[in-house]
Amino acid sequence: MRLLILGGVVCLALAACSNGEAESPGAPASDTSSSVPISETKPAETAVEPGNGMLTIGRISGEWRVASVGVLVSGPVQALGIDDPTFMGRTISISADQWSWGPAAAGQSGADASSCSGPSLMLSGENLEHALGVEAPPLGIAPDMLSHPAFDVMCAGGGDSAYATVSLLPDGRMIMTWLDGALLVLTRR
Repeated sequence: MRLLILGGVVCLALAACSNGEAESPGAPASDTSSSVPISETKPAETAVEPGNGMLTIGRISGEWRVASVGVLVSGPVQALGIDDPTFMGRTISISADQWSWGPAAAGQSGADASSCSGPSLMLSGENLEHALGVEAPPLGIAPDMLSHPAFDVMCAGGGDSAYATVSLLPDGRMIMTWLDGALLVLTRR
């Protein structure tokens, strides 16, 4: 008997919470199964795996090495050249917790002090060329390398500006924008 009364109370409570409004037939069903508030989700972690062009931090996690350097030709000052030794061979470690540069070899500089804690990815443009907004093709970069989706790397607590913009190529290489108009072509280490 107690179970029957308890069941009736639960049914009445549920009916009272719905305010008598039924969901309309064409409306999407509300999803109450998620226990993670929307503000705590990261775009990279909720993105669907490749096939639809989305990229996740998990997919690019690991050690990467700068295999070549391209240069954006727009802008008044050009501090780098194609395959500039400042970056050639440098390594960057990517994880869900942090992006950080490996130690510089003799004569290299430019990236040591910069890291990104709590990275997430946000779609930047339909492709890298659009995201960069370049009028002239970058030096040392094949035009077809710019036709893949681009993602801004955002750092937790880092404000609104992107740490870098990345694009994963079908052959597994990744292009990453960097300081002084550099486009770094990275390969997995």
